[in-house]
Amino acid sequence: MSHLRDHNNVRSTEKQAEGWLKKTDVSGLSGKFKAWLYQHSLLPRLMWLMTVYEVPLTAVEGVELKINSHLRRWLGIPPGFTSVGLYIRSGQLQLPFSSLVEEFQVAKCRVAMTFRDSRDNKVGEAGIKTRSGRKWEASASLALAERNFKDIIGAPCTGRQGLGMIHFQEWGKANPVERRAMVQAVVRGLEEERSKAKVVGLGPQGAWTRWDLPKRKVTWADLWRLEPCQISFLLRAFYDTLPTPVNLHRWGMRDDPTCKLCRQKGTMAHILSGCKTTLAQGRYRWRHDKVLTTS
Repeated sequence: MSHLRDHNNVRSTEKQAEGWLKKTDVSGLSGKFKAWLYQHSLLPRLMWLMTVYEVPLTAVEGVELKINSHLRRWLGIPPGFTSVGLYIRSGQLQLPFSSLVEEFQVAKCRVAMTFRDSRDNKVGEAGIKTRSGRKWEASASLALAERNFKDIIGAPCTGRQGLGMIHFQEWGKANPVERRAMVQAVVRGLEEERSKAKVVGLGPQGAWTRWDLPKRKVTWADLWRLEPCQISFLLRAFYDTLPTPVNLHRWGMRDDPTCKLCRQKGTMAHILSGCKTTLAQGRYRWRHDKVLTTS
């Protein structure tokens, strides 16, 4: 019966995930269609397998690394593009992809709550544990999430809002389904905070954390309208991974980081809209008019 051990099933799941990614990669579809297959076909299949078996978080992270590599290639972005940019939900640019690690943590917490709060006393008192390795435990994350709910605090007011303007779901009055939804929201929020903390230290790719601009949420409808080169340019421009003079100098591919036209520092903002020489010569206007004439 050794073939029924979870260790073997975890290895089998990892091989299945790698096989699915390879089949999608050689399918002949465009990159955005391959990304859609990951989100709506491959991810649900993986979540079912990883919820049934006792999969450690390190194995889930290993599978996500392979997914990230394929998503970068399908979207036309470089290998050094941060994975936070693919999955973050509260950033300045939000893509319609879900993180395997985040979905795994949410699913494990949901399963743990289902066993613990079961209406069957025998199931609730059985002490069933949801194991997920040493790096992360569902029970500890669940306890941390539940500590965030204190009915004595009540609903906080924002700005000049008066009493009763915000609907507040009290933990004590919530049913099991509502409690699970509240805990899952907190678990997602904790993972989001960890992603933000990671991206702050990324330098140029984390510069958007200091921007005071409206957020943009890219939907699937937006991706269908955009050409592959436009998707690539949007992501690379936002996270400053375009081959600007400054980036080429940083990557060791150019000795001079200045703009050839005005000899100023050739940052991304300078090249796209800040070069005075380009503005005086009408190059920005020509580029704009060219787009209008070809569209």
